Amino acid sequence: MNKEKEIKILEIDKDLVINKLESLWICKVFDDKMEAWYFDVDKKNDTFLRIRTRWEVTECTYKKIQKWTIQSNDEIELHISDAQAMCDILKIVWFEQYQTRVKHRISYKDDIFTYDLDKYPNFPWFMEIEWPDENAIRQQIKILWLEGYPSTSLWYSDFVKDYEWIIASLTSK
Repeated sequence: MNKEKEIKILEIDKDLVINKLESLWICKVFDDKMEAWYFDVDKKNDTFLRIRTRWEVTECTYKKIQKWTIQSNDEIELHISDAQAMCDILKIVWFEQYQTRVKHRISYKDDIFTYDLDKYPNFPWFMEIEWPDENAIRQQIKILWLEGYPSTSLWYSDFVKDYEWIIASLTSK
């Protein structure tokens, strides 16, 4: 099981962040729409299955969210060939599909970090930085000049529903 840690930097200037990443010779590895379907495994324990397509790759991922000062997930991921068939199988074995999301993602990757710039409809661009070490992620925020931006470790559905309140509370500190 992999351990993934990430932090979201909110309300970024997409072009400024892309210019900074590219000036550091960090490679763009993805730029397209992504679609994901979410199935409840154990709501009380923040555990779910996600079926996600990006380009020709489809993944089925088990995630267990751990909420610390930075979002930390236990994760098992496998590649599958047919997203709709997998969704149908999960429904047949009584998993409840509770959400579908479509977003535009631009991903950059170096030898260590993954940088995902995400845009949901009617929502400003934000960026996720992933790596197993929290201190290293915070150092990357400094290197990318993103220290003044609001950030959160909340899961997407948590910060979207209370977005205005979260932005106000993060920027008033």
